[in-house]
Amino acid sequence: MAALQLKDPEKNHYVEKLQRHTGLLSTKLEVWKHFKDKNAIVDFGCGNGHFLESYLQLHPSFSGLGVDRRFKRLFKTASKIQKFNDSKVFFGDVIEFVESSPSDFWQEVWMMFPDPWPKKKHLKNRMIHSKLFYQIHRILKSGGRFCFVSDHFPYWDFFIMTNYKIRLFPVSRAVEGDLFKGQHTSLFQRKFESQGLPIYSLEMRK
Repeated sequence: MAALQLKDPEKNHYVEKLQRHTGLLSTKLEVWKHFKDKNAIVDFGCGNGHFLESYLQLHPSFSGLGVDRRFKRLFKTASKIQKFNDSKVFFGDVIEFVESSPSDFWQEVWMMFPDPWPKKKHLKNRMIHSKLFYQIHRILKSGGRFCFVSDHFPYWDFFIMTNYKIRLFPVSRAVEGDLFKGQHTSLFQRKFESQGLPIYSLEMRK
């Protein structure tokens, strides 16, 4: 496997640990080859892997991929999920990954608590926009589902209203609360719920 080329200005020791981990896929081509014809879930912004680990424990027929841009988080995720059907992680930008992903490829796409970037000056950093919405629909298999959980109402509302306008996903559910309560959770979700913050969730099927 080719070495992952990562900039490491602060000499983060997790870079080397991640490079050596057998759960890392270094290129997108490796990802497409590994997950081709598999019943697979991709978790965008996988964090430390708590959600993906709990999901794969409950769904043994699935293989999982965690995508993130934090070395330590990816290493922890890889260490948690590799035992489940040879699940993997990938270091990279979510938008670039989605745009290059094959069509009709993933059974499920999950996004849990993406960074809201609430200030106007940070608008360019937000990943939630119409182009991403279309791309998520494109990369899902027929009957596949897109699941989203956040504490940020504008993101949740954007997906609902966009789908209402363009009718991209024929089946959708959304609640001011957790549609998946008791099934799967993430570290961020536990944190926000302990603080009494509201949670918003949705599920859309292709």
